[in-house]
Amino acid sequence: MNISGLLFAFWLISAALCVSMAANKGRSVLGWFIAGLVLGPLGIILLIVLDSKKEYRSQSSLREGRPSAVEELFNLQDMLDRGDISQAEFEATKKRLMG
Repeated sequence: MNISGLLFAFWLISAALCVSMAANKGRSVLGWFIAGLVLGPLGIILLIVLDSKKEYRSQSSLREGRPSAVEELFNLQDMLDRGDISQAEFEATKKRLMG
């Protein structure tokens, strides 16, 4: 195998690693596949440096003063225990929160 074939294989492996890492971080798989093809190992380094979008979403909701889904579920359970809402209302709201 010549050097260009090895470089092509290395770039494809970089793109595949970018896809895997992007999926784990909640980022665009297709976008990071293309970035992995274009940037090669630099795409992998960028994904290592970037925060997860999932973490960013939860942090932004905390900054905005909104309760997290977990906090809302605890509040919902308290309301159910006190009899403020029915089991059906609890299940419907829980389903909406869990997405």
